[in-house]
Amino acid sequence: MNNVPFIKQFLFCELVVFLCLPGICFSKGYPITNNSAYDSRPSLYNGTIAWSGQSDGDYEIYYWDGNTIQQITSNSAVDINPSLYNGTIAWASNVDGDYDIYYWDGNTTQNITNNTANDNRPSLYNGTIAWQSDKDGSAMDIYYWDGTTTIAITNTTEFCGFPSLYKRTIAYYAMVGSDYEIYYWNGSGSQAITNNTAFDYRPSLYNGTIAWYGHSDGDYEIYYWDGNTTHQITTNTTADTNPSLYNGKIAWVSNVDGNNEIYYWDGNTTQKITNNSAVDGNPSLYNGAIAWESDVDGDNDIYYWNGKFSSILQFVPAFVHKE
Repeated sequence: MNNVPFIKQFLFCELVVFLCLPGICFSKGYPITNNSAYDSRPSLYNGTIAWSGQSDGDYEIYYWDGNTIQQITSNSAVDINPSLYNGTIAWASNVDGDYDIYYWDGNTTQNITNNTANDNRPSLYNGTIAWQSDKDGSAMDIYYWDGTTTIAITNTTEFCGFPSLYKRTIAYYAMVGSDYEIYYWNGSGSQAITNNTAFDYRPSLYNGTIAWYGHSDGDYEIYYWDGNTTHQITTNTTADTNPSLYNGKIAWVSNVDGNNEIYYWDGNTTQKITNNSAVDGNPSLYNGAIAWESDVDGDNDIYYWNGKFSSILQFVPAFVHKE
């Protein structure tokens, strides 16, 4: 990999305000990867990013520390859905035929689950991990590892999935009757945040507040629960999905112009982060900065906007990390 100091990228991007070419137009961000592989599911933490990237016929976990890219896994398994926290990463891998949860502490890798179930969608916080598992064979439940012991958060005959962990609390969605609802586990018990006939999905938790997307009036909208009251953040006729929440601010995907773009709500106003003909998805938000995946050049790459500068992305190859 050809790694270029981040400061060069930053200084160059500060000088460039905006550029549009036919079919390709970005207002913010620049690429972290620029290759022919499929890079997806970025997880952002304080200017560093983990993601799953295609390599030698399978997927591996990669980590960008703000300056260089490091390959964390090297095997013949499929390693996916990384969750990053302060230089440590949890992910799911099917190294033994089913998916298990793995944890890299910055130096060594530990197998957290080792069973015949499919354990997936890990969420990492300071050495603790939540994930979903079909361990009992009849349903999908939420599990939590506190660094030593694993406990079951749910025990149902229905589907519970997409846990989002913050300290010792977890948001998740669960099948209730014929639709999905959002739940919040406060460390001792769970409460229903939604109770309706709509489908509510993909919660993102931060310090007792939750963002998610729910079905409303024929499409999906973004919702935010501030710990007491639920607020509808978007109201339009397009599909708004996959929110990422940080300290009262939300990034999400919207199909507003026929393809997926990244949007950002700062608690008061909404701005459009991408503006192109590509498919942009899976945003990860941290303190006003956003990482996401995009197929702007025909394959998926990882992009990053630090919340401050504007750039022209792939038109600056001398300043781009290449694999």
